[in-house]
Amino acid sequence: MYLNATLSTIKSDQKLLFSPEIISLLFLSTIAIVGNLFNLIVIYKSPLLRSLDNILLIALLITGFSTGLILIPLILLVKLTGNHVLCQIQGFAITLLNCCSLTLTVALSVDRCHAVINPFSYLRQSNKAKYTIIILSIILFSSMISIFPILGLERFGLGKYILGSICWCSLVIDQTNVIILTFLVSAMIIHILIIIFCYIILFAIAYQKGHQDLSGSFGIKTPLRTVILIVGMNMICWIPMIVVLLHGIFQYNHGSTNATLPYWRIAANISFFLLDAYIAVNPIIYLTTNSILRKKWIYLMNLLLCNGRLASSRSLQLPQRRSYKV
Repeated sequence: MYLNATLSTIKSDQKLLFSPEIISLLFLSTIAIVGNLFNLIVIYKSPLLRSLDNILLIALLITGFSTGLILIPLILLVKLTGNHVLCQIQGFAITLLNCCSLTLTVALSVDRCHAVINPFSYLRQSNKAKYTIIILSIILFSSMISIFPILGLERFGLGKYILGSICWCSLVIDQTNVIILTFLVSAMIIHILIIIFCYIILFAIAYQKGHQDLSGSFGIKTPLRTVILIVGMNMICWIPMIVVLLHGIFQYNHGSTNATLPYWRIAANISFFLLDAYIAVNPIIYLTTNSILRKKWIYLMNLLLCNGRLASSRSLQLPQRRSYKV
C-alpha cells in the first residue's frame, strides 16, 4: 500500500512538472533571465547607455531579471512542495516585484514627460541623488504593501498569502482581504491614469511639433518609442488583473462572490499569467528598438553560429591516413 501511494505521488509530481503551466513559467523565466541579463551586460559595457535618463529603465530591467531569476523559481517550488514558509516568501516577492515594476513604469512615464515639456529644467535637475531617492522610495513603498499579508492582520481586511493557482492573496473578495485588494486596485488605476495622462501630453506635443522625434529634439538618449512600447505592454498585462479585482469588489459589495462564476477561475489564471509575461516581453522590446543592443545581439548570434558550424565541420573531418614503411 505504501509503495502504491509513493508511486502515485511520483506520478502526480511528474504530471505537475510537465504541465503546460509549469512549462510556460519556465519558458518565461528563461527569456526574462537571458534577455534582461544580456541587456544589462551591454548597458554596463556601453557608456552611451549608462546615462542618467536611462536609470529608471535599467531599474525596470533589473526588476524583470529578479522576477525571472527569483520569483518564478519560487512559484515552481511552492507548486511542487506546497511549503507554507516558501508560500509566504513567494507571496511577498510577487507583491514587491510587481509593485516595483508598476511604480517604476509610472516614474519612467513622468520622467519622459518632464524631459519633453521642460527639457532645460529636466537636465538641470537630473542627478544621481534624485534617481536614488526615487528608486529607494519605490522599494520602500512596495515593501510596506507586500508585508501586510504576512503579519496576520486578515481580521482587519489586510489579507494573507494562501496557496491557490499561485501563492498570493485570494482573488475571492471577502472580509479578510477587501481592504488590501481595494487599495491595490485603486493604486493600479491611479498609476495607469497617470501613465495615460503623461502620454496624452507627449502625443499632443509631438503633433504640435509636426510628428518629429521628440527624443532627438530634446537630447533624450532613450527613444520615446522604446518607453512607449514597454509602458504600453505593461499596461496591457495589468488591465486583466484590475478587471478581475474590480469585478470581485463589485460582487462583494452586492452580497455575492465572484468565485461562483464559471469564467472566474480562467480569468484569474490569465491575469496572473500576464503579470509574469511582461518580464519576458520588456527585454525583447528594448533589444529590438535600441540600435546598440540590436547590433550586439546580431554579433553574438553570428559568433555562436560561426563557432557551431566550425565545430560541426571539424567533427565531420576524417583523420588523415598515415603510411608507414616496414
